[in-house]
Amino acid sequence: KTEFRRIVWFFNNKFLPFLTSTDLMFDFCMGLNLGQLKKIKKRLYTLSKLKQDIVIELNLLKVIAHEIEYARNSQNLTFKSSSNNEFLIQFKKVKQLLNNTTKIYLKKSRNNLENVSFLKVGMNIKDAKEALIDIDYFFSSFRCSWFAMSGTFLGVVRERQFLKHDLDVDIGINADPTQFGTFIEKIKRSTKFEVSRIEYQRENLANKRKILRPDFVRVVHVNGINIDFYWHFESNGKIYHGTSYLLWENSMFDLTSYEIYGLKINGPSDWNLYLTETYGNWKKEKKDYNFHRDMNSLSGARNLLGIEYLLRSSLFCGKNNYENLKYLEKLIF
Repeated sequence: KTEFRRIVWFFNNKFLPFLTSTDLMFDFCMGLNLGQLKKIKKRLYTLSKLKQDIVIELNLLKVIAHEIEYARNSQNLTFKSSSNNEFLIQFKKVKQLLNNTTKIYLKKSRNNLENVSFLKVGMNIKDAKEALIDIDYFFSSFRCSWFAMSGTFLGVVRERQFLKHDLDVDIGINADPTQFGTFIEKIKRSTKFEVSRIEYQRENLANKRKILRPDFVRVVHVNGINIDFYWHFESNGKIYHGTSYLLWENSMFDLTSYEIYGLKINGPSDWNLYLTETYGNWKKEKKDYNFHRDMNSLSGARNLLGIEYLLRSSLFCGKNNYENLKYLEKLIF
């Protein structure tokens, strides 16, 4: 699915340069190396000279942010200063354009490729049940606190089954970050799972220090079901999880046992608080649900990728990210 979406994005931006991507919230930089990012950046700079368009400028900002993150992860220190300045210049340009943008992109986002039905056909429930059984067995040997979360937990509470249109199984993990490497090795040795993606989140702290924490692992079960594992952490009386560029915030919660398909699995004990913080009115199914637009607990990570995400979700999802954006500007710059 990711590669199909990337093909569509490249087609729109390479062969039809004056049309904007229909898949507006897609992270087209996901999994690309530094050389590939440079090629995309060169193309976007060319498009920017031909026509000033906020989508082109926002895509360019995303590429620059990914370049910096890639260089930091590879400890390429010579890349740092000039790229940071490049990001700041582009950031100011996007902000100025955003202030002058009409609501046309909000209308376009309603027809976003993410909402096209063939990309949201849902999981095979039988396969998902099999995957959940194997997850439960896996954690019997890897002893740490794990629980159903997000859409999987919503299904447990509201439907007593997996949501019909859910795309993956969401699992939270409460464990010391030092166990992350062991977790990855055990997953890789398993005959039931294959690691698809591993993400770390770089967080800018108030004292100008930066920390890099493990946060997300996507695993594919042998039957094809995607399983997303989110490593949770606590900070200032809240509990967080995320990806390299996303951050979800919830009130602290204890875990209690729930039953689904004859299995006992854990989930937040105050299910109403957790689901309300995450989804708002969670008791009623939302037909055109889009987590970028509708998930209350979602924000941008405290890094350059998070800043780009906040700008993007303001433009395409109509979210009021002013306070979060102002906080990250002060924190990072």
